[in-house]
Amino acid sequence: MKKQRMKPWILPTAALAVMPLAGVFLTLAAPRIAQELERPRAIKRPKTTNCEERFAAIGEAFIRYQDEHAAFPPAYTTDEQGNRLHSWRTLILPYLGYGDLYSQIDLTKPWDHPLNEKLAEQIPEIYQCVSSELPPRMTKIVSVVDPEGVMRGTIPIQRSQISDEIESTIMLVEANTSNAVHWMSPYDLNSASYINGSPDPTSSSEHAGRHYVLLADGSVFFMRQTISPEIRAAFLTINGRENQLS
Repeated sequence: MKKQRMKPWILPTAALAVMPLAGVFLTLAAPRIAQELERPRAIKRPKTTNCEERFAAIGEAFIRYQDEHAAFPPAYTTDEQGNRLHSWRTLILPYLGYGDLYSQIDLTKPWDHPLNEKLAEQIPEIYQCVSSELPPRMTKIVSVVDPEGVMRGTIPIQRSQISDEIESTIMLVEANTSNAVHWMSPYDLNSASYINGSPDPTSSSEHAGRHYVLLADGSVFFMRQTISPEIRAAFLTINGRENQLS
């Protein structure tokens, strides 16, 4: 049984209007990223004024990423020893109009290496929150790393691998201020925290009991904080668990 879209616990944003951003995303595998990524055509930086628009712009960047490649981006990359290097936020920079910043980042060295750390102050506006104040370099736009989800670590997932409906499969979520992360960090939310966290890592006062989610088709929704852990788990997986939605 497939997941059914528009359940009562998931709400379209902006006066209940869905923002379609149909898309399949892609990935690159470290350490070949620097060699394999071709510089895309010049892309203008999106002009955004609120959280919803910023999630939507990131969805559009994933679509451009897909145009160049063939799978969703990994949640993070690693070196040959398995040490985490960079996050999806760095990988999509060229597709957000930050190609110059991307070209300065050494993808073969960790995100917090001195050569990369000096660039951290150049946090893209798109990753900053307009509804709450955060310390410098921090963002609330995070992936949820799940071994059965789209963002499962270093493994790139192709659209054809998703047997669930992509419009009911979570890619990114809005964390609360306490769970914000450094924008260059390859450490985001894990699925256990998102599904069963106490306190809820997405619970905040900015959106009255809801948080933004970016789904695998590129659409942006509000997710109710009151949904059950079983339903959250079902929305993370790319196949299976559908019976939990019946």
